[in-house]
Amino acid sequence: MTGFLGLTSLVFYIIVGWLPAILVEAGYPAATAGTLHGVLQLATAVPGLILGPMVRRMKDQRGIAIAVSLATCLSLLGLWQCPSLAMLWVALFGFGAGAAFILGLTFVSLRTSHSQQAAALSGMAQCLGYSLAAAGPPLAGLAHDATGGWEVALACCAVATVLMAVLGRSAGRAATI
Repeated sequence: MTGFLGLTSLVFYIIVGWLPAILVEAGYPAATAGTLHGVLQLATAVPGLILGPMVRRMKDQRGIAIAVSLATCLSLLGLWQCPSLAMLWVALFGFGAGAAFILGLTFVSLRTSHSQQAAALSGMAQCLGYSLAAAGPPLAGLAHDATGGWEVALACCAVATVLMAVLGRSAGRAATI
C-alpha cells in the first residue's frame, strides 16, 4: 500500500508540476498549456464521484488498481509519443491518477481491522509516500536539464506506473493486515 500510494504521488506531482512546461516544449502556446493543466485538475476530481461509492462494494480492488495504473501509463506514453492529442492524454492522466490516489487512501481503511491499525498504516504510507513524491519534481527537472527534453522524465514516470500496477495487484487483494 505504501509503495502504491508513494508511486501514485510521485508521478502525480511530477506531472502536475511540469505539465505546462512539457506542453509548451511540445509546441503548445502557454495559454493552452495552462488550460490543459486545468483540465488535468478537473479530471482528477471525477473518480471521486464514481469510484468512492463503488470501491467499498467490490470484493477486492486488484482489477481497478491495475486498470487505473495502466491507464495512467498509457496517458504518459501518449503525452510523450503523440502530444498532438494532449487533451485526451491529460484527461486520462487526471482520471487515472485521481482514481489511484483514492484507491491508495481507501486501501488504508479497507486493509485494517481497527482505528489504531488504520492510523499507523496511514501515517507510514503517507509519510513515506509523500517523502518519495517530494523528490519527484526536482529530479524530473534535473533530468530535463541534463537531457534537454522531457523524454527521460516521462519514461521514468511510465515505468513507475507499471510498478504501481504490480503493487496495486498486491494492495488490492481482499485481506486485512
